[in-house]
Amino acid sequence: LDEQLETCEAKCYVLQDLDWIISSDTVVRPDVMVVCDDIQNTITRPPEVIFEIVSEKNASTDERYKFELYQKEGVRYYVLCYPALKKAKVYRWRNGKYIKEGDFREEIFRFETSCSLSLEFKKIWFK
Repeated sequence: LDEQLETCEAKCYVLQDLDWIISSDTVVRPDVMVVCDDIQNTITRPPEVIFEIVSEKNASTDERYKFELYQKEGVRYYVLCYPALKKAKVYRWRNGKYIKEGDFREEIFRFETSCSLSLEFKKIWFK
């Protein structure tokens, strides 16, 4: 993802370990996010894409709470990654709600963001 964004004129970045401050009482730290904005120590606008790595321990939070929160905030793409299953679910925000684009294991998915961005899912799963 980083390599694809190097030539992007919109100044998009792949970020990890950074807070997204949604409101004074709501702060999240997505596993990975693509942000097209000036970056400081925190993010205050919705990222273009959020990837959450789902495990048994955090599945309920990622699949329910964060799904609803990110949908409400208008995050363009929400990707739930299941490394144990070598599968990802991609949701796209349309008309105020998430529509499932599909389940991906090895396919390539093109994200329609401020920059040209695609991901070949078979390259992200650990062997």
